[in-house]
Amino acid sequence: MKKKKIIIYAVVSASIFLLTALASAATTMSIQVRETQLRATPDYFGKIISRAVYGDQVAVEGAKGSWKKVRLKKTGRTGWLNSSALSAKEIKLLAGAKGTKGAASASELQLAGKGFNPEVEKEFKNRNRQISFFWVDKMEQIVISDAEKQKFARDGGLTLSGNGGR
Repeated sequence: MKKKKIIIYAVVSASIFLLTALASAATTMSIQVRETQLRATPDYFGKIISRAVYGDQVAVEGAKGSWKKVRLKKTGRTGWLNSSALSAKEIKLLAGAKGTKGAASASELQLAGKGFNPEVEKEFKNRNRQISFFWVDKMEQIVISDAEKQKFARDGGLTLSGNGGR
């Protein structure tokens, strides 16, 4: 009976240790948008300290609401990203490189960054000649500074910190 209790105690202790170790290990995620900004604080207007692009790997070190504290694997920089820019799926951009087997399909690469690449856009325009893309092209050229975004939010009574605001 005493031997059985020791075995049960050992199994329970090992299980607790293993679960604790797994919970504390950093989760690896991938950037799933064309480009995103690593921020000093978990806030849409937090100071930008670095940038990450589609496919970059990050180690998640913490969380606050919809924000993840991450470390960029390629540079070691640490900061905050909104979870909407992250995917648990590993993204490998190998297709097209000499001597490699494509880890991403052609359609995945075309959708990289959740947008058309120039070739896909050209093909789409050729198949849909009746559609005017003039205003879409104009909108893609618009750049809005953080100062302009903050003014817009203040003027509209919006709060954009934390989990996306209201």
